[in-house]
Amino acid sequence: MDEMDLSFTIVCQNCKQPVPANERECKNCGVNLALAAGIAARALTPSLGMSFNVPMAPEILVPRLGEILLEKKVLTKESLQEALAHSARLAEQGKARLFGQVLLEMKFIDRETLDQVVTEQILQLQQALQASNRQLERRVLERTNDLQVALNKLSELNELKNHFISNISHELRTPLTHIKGYVNLLADGSLGPLSPEQLNAIGALVRAENRLEQLIEDLIQFSLVARGQLSLNLKPICACDLVSTVVNGATKLATARSVELQVEMDSDELQVRADPEKISWVLLQLLDNAIKFTPRTGHVTIGIRSEGG
Repeated sequence: MDEMDLSFTIVCQNCKQPVPANERECKNCGVNLALAAGIAARALTPSLGMSFNVPMAPEILVPRLGEILLEKKVLTKESLQEALAHSARLAEQGKARLFGQVLLEMKFIDRETLDQVVTEQILQLQQALQASNRQLERRVLERTNDLQVALNKLSELNELKNHFISNISHELRTPLTHIKGYVNLLADGSLGPLSPEQLNAIGALVRAENRLEQLIEDLIQFSLVARGQLSLNLKPICACDLVSTVVNGATKLATARSVELQVEMDSDELQVRADPEKISWVLLQLLDNAIKFTPRTGHVTIGIRSEGG
């Protein structure tokens, strides 16, 4: 019988991709094709109500058994071709056998030799797998080390950035304090009377200074949070007084945008334990956003109520 034609393609039972019939492993997913086919067959036969009587044995891990026996001169080429033909006929009759079993039945090989060859090949596969795993572990370790170095560098750069923002934010406060002082002196007439046009210009400066002061405060708060240095000075405070102060601070922006601020309080005396500076900053952020995104002539309500003590 002529040698079997292995130029056609088969379908990998694991990833369903076409694979040349003479390949031992799927180049797409790396699975052993014989093992995948055996497992797929065992999963399929119960649903079909059929049994091929093919036991799962170590031999199924050695898809090139015939070639290996030929290389070891345990089989002749003629014996191999005869065994392949007999195996094909059994498969057509629904009596499929593992190729090693066929060789035993045809007395082309004894059990001891078959077990020795199969064991040898499995050990070689195991050694190759262990070597591959060791190589993979080394690559993972190297990649992990590279990532750790990059992470450490990123942390250093992030810390440098946070220090820079913090330092710049604090340094901006000094010149801004001088600007604020002189602008207020001009606005209240302490440095002499101003024309209406000059008062309008000073009003714009006051609004710009307030906005800049708020932005600098935001930078400082964000830098503290990023560096894990945000501390809370908790103490009993009157929530109503706190809200009133915050609303007064947001009144100018609300007026400029024709937005009405409304305050709803269940009681004038509601004590809470909080950091007045930090909670005021949070409330100002919320009010600022609410005013900015409220249509003109709309209203923003800030309320306080007691729930469960």
